[in-house]
Amino acid sequence: MSIRIGWSVHRPRVPRPGEVGHHVGLFEYTRIEGERGRKVVVGWLRLEPEDLLRLRAKGVRLHLRVIGVLSVAPDVEPDLFLGVVKRLNIAGSLRAPSLAGRIP
Repeated sequence: MSIRIGWSVHRPRVPRPGEVGHHVGLFEYTRIEGERGRKVVVGWLRLEPEDLLRLRAKGVRLHLRVIGVLSVAPDVEPDLFLGVVKRLNIAGSLRAPSLAGRIP
C-alpha cells in the first residue's frame, strides 16, 4: 500500500514497484491485495500499457477513482483497459482516445 500527499508541479514521477500509473497531484492512494486493487487519485493520472499489463499478469481487477484527469495512453487496447479496470469513477475529465465509445 502507498499513500502520497503533497502537491507536485513537476513532471510525473515514475512509479515505484507496486504502484500503478504516473501520477501528478495532491493525493494518491494505492492498495493491491491478491486479485483486488484500489487506486484513488486527486490530480492527474496517466496509465500506460505497461501498467495495465503488469496488473493483468497478476490477475488484479482495479477499482479506480480519479478526481481530476485520467489520461490513458493512445496505445492502450480497449480490451486490456476493460479487463483490468473493474470499476471507474471520474470527477473531472477522461482523456482516452482509444477507448471512445467503449466505456459505459
